[in-house]
Amino acid sequence: MAQSAGALPTPAAAVAVPQASAVDMLRPPILQRMIVGSWVLITINTLIFGFVIFLPQFFLRQGLTITNSWRMSRLRRLEIVMSSLSLFWTKVRCSAAQREKHN
Repeated sequence: MAQSAGALPTPAAAVAVPQASAVDMLRPPILQRMIVGSWVLITINTLIFGFVIFLPQFFLRQGLTITNSWRMSRLRRLEIVMSSLSLFWTKVRCSAAQREKHN
């Protein structure tokens, strides 16, 4: 299929990018991006920390012991990891099937 499309165009010349120094991080636009990125990361980490701290207390309020509470928390974390891996595997398989279909 690629052979019938013809020759590829020649690539454009590479443009030289000026080197940035550490002082450039304190100037716009990098400063604004760094502030927003830091704020987003702090917010996400705070939410994750709050959820991890809250989860065992939630199980305790339901009448579970501390030991069972920690087991349930670990089980939930394992479920999240397994769910993420299964979704990733499904996506990879679907992408491979799509590529085979188009080739």
